[in-house]
Amino acid sequence: MVSSALAGEVKTILFFQQASPERTAMAAFLNGFRDEMAKQWPEPVVLRMEDIAPEFPAGVKFEEWLEQKYRNVQIDLVAAVEGPGTMLGVRSRDRLRPGLPVVVSGIGAERYREFAGHANLTGVTIDQDVRGMLAAARRLYPEGRHLCFFSGSVKLTPEARDLWQKEAEVFAAAEGMSYGDLTGLPYESLLERLRALPPHSMVLRRNTIAGGLASPAPLAEVMSQLSAAANGPLFTVADACVVDGSAGTGWVDYERLGMEMAAQAAAVFKAGNAASVPAVKSAAFTLSYDWRQLQRWGLDEKRLPPGSDLRYRLPGLWEEHRKTMIGITAALAVQTGLIVALLLQRRWRKRAETALQQQREQLSHTLRLATMSQMASSLAHELNQPLTAIVNNAGTARRMIARGSGDTAQFGEILQDITDDGHRAGEVIRGIRSMVRPGESSLQSVSLAGLIAGARRMVEAEARVRGCTIIGEIAPDLPPVAVNAVQIQQVLLNLLMNAFEAMESTGAATRRVVIRAEAEGAAAICVSLRDFGPGLPPDGPEKLFGPYFTTKPNGMGMGLVIVRNIIEAHGGSIGAANADGGGARFYFRLPAVKQVSA
Repeated sequence: MVSSALAGEVKTILFFQQASPERTAMAAFLNGFRDEMAKQWPEPVVLRMEDIAPEFPAGVKFEEWLEQKYRNVQIDLVAAVEGPGTMLGVRSRDRLRPGLPVVVSGIGAERYREFAGHANLTGVTIDQDVRGMLAAARRLYPEGRHLCFFSGSVKLTPEARDLWQKEAEVFAAAEGMSYGDLTGLPYESLLERLRALPPHSMVLRRNTIAGGLASPAPLAEVMSQLSAAANGPLFTVADACVVDGSAGTGWVDYERLGMEMAAQAAAVFKAGNAASVPAVKSAAFTLSYDWRQLQRWGLDEKRLPPGSDLRYRLPGLWEEHRKTMIGITAALAVQTGLIVALLLQRRWRKRAETALQQQREQLSHTLRLATMSQMASSLAHELNQPLTAIVNNAGTARRMIARGSGDTAQFGEILQDITDDGHRAGEVIRGIRSMVRPGESSLQSVSLAGLIAGARRMVEAEARVRGCTIIGEIAPDLPPVAVNAVQIQQVLLNLLMNAFEAMESTGAATRRVVIRAEAEGAAAICVSLRDFGPGLPPDGPEKLFGPYFTTKPNGMGMGLVIVRNIIEAHGGSIGAANADGGGARFYFRLPAVKQVSA
């Protein structure tokens, strides 16, 4: 800590230590002292270290040896740590220089009051709450029925021995626990006694930085052996650090204690004396617990005192891979959001598709009604013919009966004619009903040739009225199609009626409609309707299937739009073009039902 570059008065501190600086606790204490002193007192400071058991000539008293050694050395402050070093520091300071300031550390408040009569003294007190630590251990291990205490081979002062043994014994009696003291046993005997403890035992180990158990093994190995031998959780107090094997440790953070003592020493230098610097209570005593031992004995960490230091806890998945887990969580959140959005979108799309399908069906139904309205007169004529024939045949039979003429064969022919005319009228009525009734959207595998034949029958009367001839060129053995039969028949009727209207100004000899159906491989069937009218306007093929486009004086331009929607809803396509030799050609394709070969 001495630096020749620092200007100002050099302060010298005579430091009485309990053990050599190589020991862990004392080394931590001195490190904390030096670091904090450099912060609190910027001027150079020299530490003169003295062990409480120095080597000096026989027959020479310690105080005399100390006075002779430092006769020509300027000592500005005496620092003494707990134990015999405290008394040596206080007792020797007047031999060095009367009234020399003293700072003591690591002693209890009651012990500190014993030095109140010494002038120019301050310090850092630290009290180890024996009963509080025992209560915390009991709360953590409520199943405990026996308390075992031992302090190894450490030569405790009578005061310390009485304090710990008395507190442990009083606590056990208050909690209704049996008590045993194994202090002073040889190491091997101690291990045997720990193995033979009664069930539900709780072990309290007392130790200090001045010594340990009579075992040549390192402390970590000793603690491992003690913990393995004990048949209950082991708690340790007064160690300088958390030691493996102890479920809980009440320990002194000696680095922090050194920092607290350095702050007091710097305050003495600033004040010029120790009497005006009040003693402070140390916060270096800490309760720490070993998570591994808690898991071993099934102790619930939720029962730990507030503010406890829990060590060696295995990190959870989230703690160990925090960034990765955050990334995964974010990705899952995004993915969940996307899935929800897609589900909502699918739901909305389904609703929209359902609404669109309903609109299509309503428009299709409206178109069928409009088509039936156009065909009303011809359908009435078509229906009137079989009905008139039925009436005439029935009248003839009645007259024959009245005259008593006619045989069974003649009556059979008349009745067969009536039956045939009735079936013909029924077919016309069923066709009308299927066209005007709102159709279902279900698909059925049907013969396209049959649908074409049905449509031809429905418009035959209209064709005769308009002087048109329908020519069918239907390829044999066409594969079936999966369609809504009423809607496809509506498409055929609409295209046939459009063809009839397109040929109104055409000569009677050329008023023909050619319906052709042929397979395009095994995947589709193409149906075309050709008329011999004036053909399509120059921009017609591009606009025909758009809304509100019409070539009719009173047309609304919705018929072919509905026709296109029906065909596309069935997975097909539709188009139109001018035919070679005059007239227009409308065509549509529908997918064929795949045939499974036997």
